[in-house]
Amino acid sequence: MEFVEPLLQYHPTDQDLKLLLIVFGVFWVVFFFLGAFDKVTIFTDYKDLSWGGAIVISPFCMLLCLSWFAPEPVPKNYDFLFETTQTTIVSVIFLLVIAAGLIVTLLNAIAANGIIVGVLVWIFKVVSSCLIVLVLFRMFEALTNENRKVGTIFLVFGLFGLLMFVIRLLVNGERVENRKMLS
Repeated sequence: MEFVEPLLQYHPTDQDLKLLLIVFGVFWVVFFFLGAFDKVTIFTDYKDLSWGGAIVISPFCMLLCLSWFAPEPVPKNYDFLFETTQTTIVSVIFLLVIAAGLIVTLLNAIAANGIIVGVLVWIFKVVSSCLIVLVLFRMFEALTNENRKVGTIFLVFGLFGLLMFVIRLLVNGERVENRKMLS
């Protein structure tokens, strides 16, 4: 366990974080194009995409539900997740949904791509699901903003069309399977 202590004492610098961001950006672009050109299966079908979305949406829903149970004002040592039986039940249900989403998307990625590429695709799927959900939330926010303009509405619908195009590219299980059959 002596190798763990230096890891715990390590504090990343700004340069380390920038390098990590660059490496991750290149990783994301590479896997996006591998999926877009049907070299690897990203999402096997829309059900797989939905599980990816559940990974991201469930924490928001959990926090919303738990906020209904929180007393006003919230006491200093209040355990937001497990304070009462009700909050524990809500927390466990949503944590199980998140875990199921992570497991199902991992198993689908490995089944379609093999273990090594599958794990890398799984990381891409989780990040892509986060990006898709965040973009959808931002689009909804722009559409419901009281100060929105007609141009904003057109822009949001244009971006929505682009997002749907990207999603269709990433839900490529059937196309990759057909490509493998032809080879």
